[in-house]
Amino acid sequence: AVLGATDQLLVANLVDNLIAFIKEWTRRTNLLEQELSNASRPAQNMFGLQPPPAENEEANFTKVHLKFGYDQRLMAAEIIFYLTYHTQCTSDEVGSIIDLIKDLSNGTTETNGLKLLDPFHDVPNAYYDPPTIANNQFPFTQPLPPLREKDTVTWQHELVDQVWKSGGKPQLLQSVSILVLSVVCALNTRTELVDRHTHAINSFGTGNALFPPQSNDTQQLLSIHSRLNPMGTESRDWKRVDIWGILVASYALLLRSLPSVAS
Repeated sequence: AVLGATDQLLVANLVDNLIAFIKEWTRRTNLLEQELSNASRPAQNMFGLQPPPAENEEANFTKVHLKFGYDQRLMAAEIIFYLTYHTQCTSDEVGSIIDLIKDLSNGTTETNGLKLLDPFHDVPNAYYDPPTIANNQFPFTQPLPPLREKDTVTWQHELVDQVWKSGGKPQLLQSVSILVLSVVCALNTRTELVDRHTHAINSFGTGNALFPPQSNDTQQLLSIHSRLNPMGTESRDWKRVDIWGILVASYALLLRSLPSVAS
């Protein structure tokens, strides 16, 4: 019953509606972020800069509204992921999700998209700082101790903290990451996907109806190919080409014939 109800929603353009929902909440959160940024900016008069005004109830309400917007967008992205994880998607649906990922990561301005990390400014050192050497220890009579490497969890915490402080958008990145996984699932050929019309697994079993096993028909892939063609110029439209590359790799795995277990 649950599967049948979900399939009815899919036939009624559930994926497109979720995409529109995510776009709308992204537009709202961008406005709220700008509102908070303007409110925290110090005013300037003839005597110079003035300290930013103390937070009021309106600013607190804006923060609550902003968090609600983040949660709504994330929830919609998670629903898309759950759908693509077990349901056979159409080429147009996958293409629309790819367009959404591009729009979210590019942003409408330089400040509200996903910034490209700079390995020299945004990525923390993988090693702890060496011990300080006093001037009276020169010239060196003993070799310097080896650098101590940070454990993975410590480095990851520092990366998140540093990206946040340098203008990163972890909430947006979280939603985009889930959508990227959604495309990976939608192009997966090593699972059994459910047909929304028959409410059962695809007739050929394991595989993907976008490029069925033992088939050379690529007509259903035109919508995806126009966005992920590695020989084309589509990557120029992406600010985060690394994200586009992940999607292209998933597309390549879809086109790659499934190796036989017997061989």
